[in-house]
This record gives sequence, structure tokens and C-alpha cells, in this order.
Amino acid sequence: MKKKRSLFIAGLLAIVLVLGVGYAVVNGVILEISGDAAAKTEELNVYFTDATEVSSEKVIATAENEALTASIDVNDLVLGEKVTATYTIMNGESDVNAVISKNNITNSKEEFFKVTTDVDSTTKTIESGSTDTVTVTVELIKTPIEIADSTATIEVQLAAEPGSN
Repeated sequence: MKKKRSLFIAGLLAIVLVLGVGYAVVNGVILEISGDAAAKTEELNVYFTDATEVSSEKVIATAENEALTASIDVNDLVLGEKVTATYTIMNGESDVNAVISKNNITNSKEEFFKVTTDVDSTTKTIESGSTDTVTVTVELIKTPIEIADSTATIEVQLAAEPGSN
């Protein structure tokens, strides 16, 4: 009887031990989920609107709504005369500010014409969903003698970069 009892206790301990290990294995499982998250990349939604202002009848400035380019034509300047065109820029982003800076100005007749912007040495921040303006100034700084020097081709490039918000 003692042997049966010992065998019974040993069997019971074995069952408890097996159940304890089994229970520990079931409770000891760790589930992991791993992967990557990526945001969709797009160009900054900044563009000219069709709103432009000019300082003189000698200036024709145009911009199409939601365009990345605008134009300026200046005619019949006299020595020392400055004319301006002001363009409205829209930041169409809903949550990103845009920082506008001068990227480059090309001028085929720099000896005669001076071209500047109001963002030549600074930057301009346009808050998300807002507009601001950029002004381009053209000045005749020297009277051309030759007819070929009386016309210049100019290009103003502005950079729009994402800014903090």
C-alpha cells in the first residue's frame, strides 16, 4: 500500500509538473508585430495665384492661378527708373509652412538693368493655407548706346522649401 501510495504521489507530482510546465509555456509566448511606416512624398504645394500688381503702365506682369511660373515684361525705362511687379504666392499645404528664398536671378544685360527681389538676402515664411507676396524690381542703371543692349532677358527663380510649423 505504501508503494501504491508513493507511486500515486509520484504520478500526481509528475502530472502537476507537466501541467505547470505546459501552463508556463502557454503563458510565456510573446507576440511581436514589426514593420515600417512611410509617409507619401510629394512636392510642396506652393504656387502663384493670378493676383499681380504693377507699379507702372510700363510693366506687364502675369501669373496663372496654381502655376509655378509667372512673367514680367518691362518697356521704355529711362535712366534711374525703377518699376516693380508684385506676385501673390499661395501655400496650399494644410499643415506645412513654406519658406521662400531667392534661388537665382539671371540677367542677360546686367550692365544696364538691375533686377532684385524682396527676398534677395532674407527668407519669407508663408504659413500653411495662407498667401504672401514677392516683389520683383527692375531698374535701368545705365543708358544703352546700342539698340542690341536695350533689351534684356531676365529670370528670377525662387525656392520654396518646407519650413517648421
